[in-house]
Amino acid sequence: MKRRMPIAAGYTCLLLVALALASVPPAGAQEVCAPPSGNQQFSDWSAPTNLGPVVNSAGTDQGPAISKDELELYFIRQVGVLGGPDPGDIWVATRKHKNDPWGPPQNLGSTINTIPDPITGLLIAVGIVWSTWGLLRDSVALALNAVPEHIDPRVVRTYLSLLAGVAEVHDLHIWAMSTTETALTVHLVIPGGHPGDGFMADVCRELRARYHVHHATIQIETGAHPCELAPDHVV
Repeated sequence: MKRRMPIAAGYTCLLLVALALASVPPAGAQEVCAPPSGNQQFSDWSAPTNLGPVVNSAGTDQGPAISKDELELYFIRQVGVLGGPDPGDIWVATRKHKNDPWGPPQNLGSTINTIPDPITGLLIAVGIVWSTWGLLRDSVALALNAVPEHIDPRVVRTYLSLLAGVAEVHDLHIWAMSTTETALTVHLVIPGGHPGDGFMADVCRELRARYHVHHATIQIETGAHPCELAPDHVV
């Protein structure tokens, strides 16, 4: 134990000498942080100023960003709308000269900061859906081969059943080929046989004039053999 004490004291002396030598700069060394001189290009920083609760908040602010002339300081103040994050309001602090302190931050106003941004987007979406609802409805009906809204299949069936010589109407299908053209297929049972091309032309012309059916395909049957498509539940 007595032998270790002198050794420890020797190490302590060597450490103190090393620290004393390290504080002395070597010959020819230059100071990195020199004090301001008369040829200094930039002014010294002014004393820090707290910009207040507008900038220093619990929200997630963005910026600040300084203008090229160094007279305007911009930052974005994050706000919450309807429980969600808003893009934020833009604020600016100004000064007349570079060496002047920054003025109090000012909100750029409703022209730039539209506080109901999400609400505005929602209203625009509702307006688009409202104005295009008819087109959307027609598009869905077209995709599903639905009967056009302006045609009542029961009325068309009644018209066809009252034609001269027609005993039965079945397998009637009406669908939209586009938003402007409609197609129709139907089986007409005429026991007396095919009524001729004139009859077919008259029926197609009436379907176009009355119900705006532009493409009609009519199949004539005599009823001698039952049609597999006659039942209503068969498509």
